[in-house]
Amino acid sequence: MDNLKPTLPGVLVNELNTLTRTITGAPTYVTLFVGLTPIGPLDKPTPVTSFVAFQKTFGDLNPAYPLTYALWLFFNNGGTDALILSVGNATKLPPPDPRIAALAAVTIPFNILVIPPDTLNGDLSNALLNAALELCVKQSAMLIVDAPAAWSTRAVDGDLTFTPADLGFTPTTSLGNCALYLPRIVIEDPITGTAHIALTAAPAIAGLWAQSDANTGVWKAPANLALNGIIGLVANLTDPQQAILNPLGINAIRTFAGRGTVVWGARTLSTDTTWQYINVRRFILFLEASLQAGLRWTVFEPNNAQLWSQI
Repeated sequence: MDNLKPTLPGVLVNELNTLTRTITGAPTYVTLFVGLTPIGPLDKPTPVTSFVAFQKTFGDLNPAYPLTYALWLFFNNGGTDALILSVGNATKLPPPDPRIAALAAVTIPFNILVIPPDTLNGDLSNALLNAALELCVKQSAMLIVDAPAAWSTRAVDGDLTFTPADLGFTPTTSLGNCALYLPRIVIEDPITGTAHIALTAAPAIAGLWAQSDANTGVWKAPANLALNGIIGLVANLTDPQQAILNPLGINAIRTFAGRGTVVWGARTLSTDTTWQYINVRRFILFLEASLQAGLRWTVFEPNNAQLWSQI
């Protein structure tokens, strides 16, 4: 204690070593993509951190492979960490859908799941959606889903007589791990530079989630964020239309003067008000993952005061 004796008037600061262990925050925006690729390794989630890296490993943009456009959208909207699970190099998926078996075999940690459809503006089957949601619940991850293409077309005609129940998710108790977006987006084909293509928005949304997490944090609602590379929407929703969709958990993508095309909703599909909002659900998943990883060293340690003092 001699080193604590002051030698002159003033405030004395003495740093003490502590045995308390810190808990590092878990990742929040590693995004898993599943589908066909022109080339590349199969049946093994492979990390890529840029579209250039994706092209080198899995091939260039090709409309026969919607996954290539998905990664282009993802990285153009702020995505940084992707896992690519290629289920084949053919241009068509053979029956039964190999993506379902591939999802069941995934063990590597991830935070967000995006599954592009078989065609650029196609839909996912109920069986595939349920397999994807089951994996997300198991992995404490979030599933981003686009509303069926027909919903966008119906919205143009003012027909909003659809609900998330039409997607056939079971059980509904796990819907806090799923976010649904409407309508489909339109881009200028990056290959031709002229053709306009309707696409699913989920890959771009995943990029925005990553951007929001990096800039602010997972606790912020990933909304009121502008989509990059978008020239329009299949349907332009109005305030009265969104007033119908919002309580259903259908997140609108809107275009506003001076703002461009923005994500204008941040709800999950859960009917449980505890998990009604994306940022709340993701923040709790982040805390759970951080605590599980940060406290794993305590397993099998004596449950006594010495252990408690280190936590």
